[in-house]
Parts: sequence; structure tokens; C-alpha cells
Amino acid sequence: MIDSWGDGWNGATVDLTVNGATLYSGLSVPSGGAVEDTSFTASTGDVLALANWVSGSFDNEISWEILDDNGTVIVSGAWGDTTSGAGICGATNPCATPTATPFDEGFESGSLPSCWALSGGENWQIRNTGPNHVGNGGTLTGTTTTGNYYAVVDASGYSGDSTTLTTPLIDVSTLTAAELTFFLISDEEGSGYNSTLTVTCNGDTVGSYTGNTSGWEQKIIDLSTYTGTVQVAFIFSEPTTGSAFFDDIAIDDVSVHEAPSCPAPTALTTANITDVSADLNWTAGGSETAWNIEYGASGFAQGSGTTVAVTATTYSFTGLTAATSYDMYVQADCGGGSLSTFVGPISATTLITSGTCGYFTAEVFDSFGDGWNGNGLVVSINGTVVDTLATTSADGTNGVQTLIPVDIGDVVDFTYVVDAYGTGSANTWVGENSYNVYDHAGIIIAAAATGSDPATGGPVSSLGLTACPSCSAPNTLTASNITNSSADLGWVAGGSETAWNIEYGASGFAQGSGTTVAVTTNPYSLTGLTAATSYDYYIQADCGGGDTSIYVGPYTFGTTCNNDVAPYFENFDSGLSVCWTNPGTPQFGWTLDA
Repeated sequence: MIDSWGDGWNGATVDLTVNGATLYSGLSVPSGGAVEDTSFTASTGDVLALANWVSGSFDNEISWEILDDNGTVIVSGAWGDTTSGAGICGATNPCATPTATPFDEGFESGSLPSCWALSGGENWQIRNTGPNHVGNGGTLTGTTTTGNYYAVVDASGYSGDSTTLTTPLIDVSTLTAAELTFFLISDEEGSGYNSTLTVTCNGDTVGSYTGNTSGWEQKIIDLSTYTGTVQVAFIFSEPTTGSAFFDDIAIDDVSVHEAPSCPAPTALTTANITDVSADLNWTAGGSETAWNIEYGASGFAQGSGTTVAVTATTYSFTGLTAATSYDMYVQADCGGGSLSTFVGPISATTLITSGTCGYFTAEVFDSFGDGWNGNGLVVSINGTVVDTLATTSADGTNGVQTLIPVDIGDVVDFTYVVDAYGTGSANTWVGENSYNVYDHAGIIIAAAATGSDPATGGPVSSLGLTACPSCSAPNTLTASNITNSSADLGWVAGGSETAWNIEYGASGFAQGSGTTVAVTTNPYSLTGLTAATSYDYYIQADCGGGDTSIYVGPYTFGTTCNNDVAPYFENFDSGLSVCWTNPGTPQFGWTLDA
């Protein structure tokens, strides 16, 4: 007895009779359960029947199977179904007769289809909504053929073993080349723990899928080597950790049929999206060398879009409209008038209109994950406020990126404002906020850490950033060959400059108060440092003629410890020296007390 939701039969019951006599009365799946097994004996020729069904709260979740002593399903059904007739035990098994092709199952009955079987750690469920981690947090994108019910495994309820959904026997002897297709959706929601779907045919592995899908994706498997009877199994598995509960894999619209003479392309992807262009890539369905693309604004009706004939598996769209979402379809042209079906859509949204220098990208973070609590990063271009940025609780600790179009020579200010949104809160948790700013080339030109501004307790403001400056700042700062008194400082030049200014000091020093050296070598060996000390350094390009870049940094490094000579004394009044080590484990870490 099976409950697809996994919460029991919610009051529903049924009686099992043998030769008209009640063997069990009031059978049910208990509350919180997904499967309940009841064993009984029967003799050849016995007539078995389910009778006296009592309705519960969610009868559409109910299904059942009767298995023989070999574990083979001999009959199955849903709530209200009965099975009777002489010789179920030892006579003809209705599920032993292979189903003819084409075979199609969309699970639209809302319960386990007849002659399908379940086994393993827990059951696949037949649902039209949920569980809460199917798709992305319970949200399913894309479309399937039938579009309603689907088969899904709730990863959060997984009991530690793989779980299998098996089709009936299917007769492919009438097919020239059999093909299996189904829709799959999988998303680990950023947890790092992907579930895996393994597909077997007659015990042979014919497909394995691990990793996020772009919503519902149709998978195509060649079964042309099978010529008789086949049985397909969908096997769910996941990492053996209690944290792996985010990826509830679902499938829909399982079909075994004649493979098309012109296979459709697969694996549509988009890349290199700008405000006016995008690249579309795909994998050929067979040996074809020509394809048709149809595209248009998202939601357009196929046949009304723009069609392009191409001879490569990559196509670059140009002349697109900024900040617009497009749908794209691809069809194989196998020659001689033989065409595949169109596959898609895959969607791509163009960026906002670019400036003459492209974009600055602002990336804001909240270390606690509850948003900026009213604080804001005010963005001004040439003195005019254009945006105020922040994160929300929905963003968690993830960085939130915003594109800012900039023209050559624009001067951009990023001003951190406490309670910019006027919440009036006495504590807006400024110490949780930080941000980075990237230039048009994707190089960090400002990195404001939490608490870097002593005046506010939040991140420092970044003012006067010039878009596409005539003298570009260095990037990718490093420190190597560190000793107790020296370090080699290195960087990547912003352009063709051969001179730089370095400012350095003890970590946390205010720029302008450090030691500045003009250098012409990269890397530069900085000497005369103090042992066991943390240092920051900033660097500026000098392009000549008085043209200099902004300073970038800080980059932080620490010198090594001296080899102390006895007599040695340490009273810990200045805290624990970096030259002392402390395991810091919760059970045995040393602490300093006054």
C-alpha cells in the first residue's frame, strides 16, 4: 500500500479478501508513512480482491500493488480499484504482457500507473506540486508535454538507499530504432549536494544525470540496440550526508517510441550576452550539418518569430534590443526535406544599454544574511545620484550584482549611507555590510570590507572612480618570498606603464599616512619590515606626464616570526602573539584572561 505524499492514507482503508472471505480488514498506510506492506499466503486458483474501500482526505495519493513471492508486481491500481478473478496466484499475470509501443506515460492519473513498480530507500511520489525543494525551492520552470502531474523523490526524506521507479514491460520489437525520452528537472539550490538520476534498460545503464537543469529539460536516450522486450528503471541516489536534502529530482512524460529519422538537437545553451547580442549553442542530434533557428520576444507563438538557416552549432544574434527577454528554438535539417521537431525554448535576457565604457559592476554583501537593514550604497555619476544599492533577507549572504552603465571619463562615487532608506532603526547592523566595485574589464577597483570606515562602522565609501581612465590601475596584487623583514610585492600592470607608487604600513593604516615609494620594477622587494607584523599595501600606476591611476588595494600580508634567543619572556599583556599557536578547538583552546 502506497501513499505518494508520504503522510499516510489520511483515514482511507480497504479490506483484502481471498475467495470471498475477509483476510484483513481496515488495511491502511499509517500517518506519516509512505509504504505499508502486508504479507499473506494464497494457493493456485485463489480469488483475491480488494473490497469495502473507505474514503480518506486525499484519496488521489493512494495506490497499491500485489506482488508474488518473487517480488514481481502481478496487479496494481489506485483508490477504489478492485482486483478479482480466479487464479491470480499461479495464473496469467496482467503485468507480464508487454505493453505495445508507442508507450507514453505522463502520470496524469495522479497515482502510480498500473504495472509500474517502486523499490528502494523510499518511494517516488506522483504529485502536481512540491515537495519544497523540487525545481528551485519548489518553483518549476520550463514546460513538459502533459504539464500537470510528475514523479518526484523528496530528498529530505531519503532513508539512505537508492530508490527506483520501474516501467512496465514494453515491447519494442515492432520498432526499427527504439528511443526513450523523458523530462527531467534537478536543482541543488546552491547547496553543493547534487542528487543523481541513473537510467537503466534491462539492467544496463543507458543514462546518468548529475547537476542542475535549466528548468524542465527533455532527455533523449538511444535504445536502438534493444529489439525485444525492455523495462526501464529510473534510480534516484544522493550523497551520503544529512545536508543533501535540497535536490528533489523529478521526471515526467516517459516515452518509448520510434526514433525520428532526423533527430532533434540537444543541450541548448546561451553565452556572451550583451545589451545587443547573444550567442546560442547546441549539440547536433545526429550527423546533420544544417539547422533552422526561430527566435522572438519571450512568449512569442512559434511560426511568428524570426527564422534563420545556419550551418554551425553556434549562432551569434546581433541587433537585439537592450533589457529584453528572448525565446530561441532550434530545428535540425537533415536534407531532402527531412526536418526534426523544433526544440526549446531557451531564454536569454539582454543587458541594459551599455555606456561608451561599458559597465561598472557593484557587488554588495551582508555577512549575516538578513539584508542591509536600511543602509544603502548610493551611486552617483558626475555628481548625479543614479541608484541606491542594498541586499535583502532573500539574498542571504550571497553577493548581489548591479550593472551601472558608464561613459568614458565618467566619475563615479559609491557613498555608503547609514539608514539610507530611513527606517529609523537604532541599529542597522552596519558591521555586516561590504561591497566590491569592478570596472569595465571585470577588475576590482574598490573593495570595501566590513567595518573599514571607523566613522560609521560600515564599509568605507569609494569616491572618484573614473570610467576608462587614460591611466588604468594595476590589478591582481600579490606578496611572495615573505621573511621576517621583507616581502616581494607583485601586480599586473593596468596598461603599458613602467612606473608605480606603492604606499604601505601596518594593517588598517589610513591612506595618506603610510610610507610611499616610487618603483620601476615588478615585482618590487620591500625591505626593512618588522617581524611578526601584518602589513597593508596599495599601488598606483604612473603613466607619465603627471597622469596617474587611482590607488588599488589594500593587499594584506604578514611577516614571519624571529627566532627568539633565551632568556625569553612573555606576559600576554598585549594579547597572544602571532608567533604563538593555539589549536582553538572548542574543547581545548587556550584563552587569555585578565
